[in-house]
Amino acid sequence: MIRKGYKIVREGYEIIKEGLKEGLKMAGSKGRLEKARILLNQLKWIEEDRLPLDYLVNLFPGIVGVKVPVSVDIAHPFELPYGERTLLAILTNFVKPEKIFEFGTFTGTTTKLLADSASCAEVHTLDLPAEEIIWEERVEEYIGVKEYIGIAFKENPDYKGRIIQHRINSRKFDYSPFKGKCDLVFVDASHEYQDVVHDSDRALEIVSPRGIIVWDDYQYSVPGVVRALNEVNGNGINLARIANSRLVVYSSQNSFPNNLEEKSSNWRPTPKIKKPLGEIYRKKE
Repeated sequence: MIRKGYKIVREGYEIIKEGLKEGLKMAGSKGRLEKARILLNQLKWIEEDRLPLDYLVNLFPGIVGVKVPVSVDIAHPFELPYGERTLLAILTNFVKPEKIFEFGTFTGTTTKLLADSASCAEVHTLDLPAEEIIWEERVEEYIGVKEYIGIAFKENPDYKGRIIQHRINSRKFDYSPFKGKCDLVFVDASHEYQDVVHDSDRALEIVSPRGIIVWDDYQYSVPGVVRALNEVNGNGINLARIANSRLVVYSSQNSFPNNLEEKSSNWRPTPKIKKPLGEIYRKKE
C-alpha cells in the first residue's frame, strides 16, 4: 500500500512539475507560483525523506542528562532554529572536541555557539570571500552587506585565537592539515546538491576516529541537501536523522543501522522506544 502511494505521489509530482514550468512562462501571481513550488517540494519530500530516524538518546547512549547553556541571538529566519541550536550544543558538549570545523560561517552565531559549547576547542570556520557571495534577494534584505560574514564573533576579543576564520571557496581550500583531526564537523554552507556532495566528502576526510559530523537542513524546502545526504547514506556511510529536527548525524564510533529499505516500506512518524523509559532516564551511579 505504501509503495503504491509513493507511485501515485511520483506521478502527481511529475504532473505538478510540468504545470509549474508552464506557469513560470506565463505572467501570473508571484505568490501563487511560490506556493506551487512549496507544494511541489512537499510532495517530493514524502518520497525522499528516507534516512533512518531516531531520538538522540538512542543514537548516542550516555547523552542523557547533558546540560548546556544556549544563547538566544537569532534575529532573522536564516539562522539555525532554537531547537537545532540546542541539539548542536548538546552534541558538542558530549563529544568534547579539541578541533571543530564548520562549513558555512554566515553571521557566525552558530560558530560562536560551537566555541561556547567547547571552551577548550579550536574552531575553524569556512565561508566564501565577499566577491564570490551571491545571496537571494530575501537574504540580502535581512542581512545586508556581505561583510557581515562572522560579525557575531570577529569583533569580540573573547574569541580571538579560538575561532579561526577562512574566507575561501570550499573547493579551493587545503584540507590536508585537518585530515582525520576534527572531532566535530558541522556542514551548513551551500545547499546546492553538488556543493553538499563536495562538502560532505571533505567532512568525511577530516573527521577524527572519535568524531562526529552534523548536517543542517534535511527538510522538504532544501531538496539539494536531501538528495545529497540520501546518496551519502546509500554509499555505505550510515547516517541518521535526529527525530523532531532537521539535523543529520554521522559518528565515526557509532554504527547507525541503515534502514533505507525499512524506512521506505514501513514508515512511521516517530521511532519506537527501543528500551524502557526507566532504563533510559535512570540516574547513573
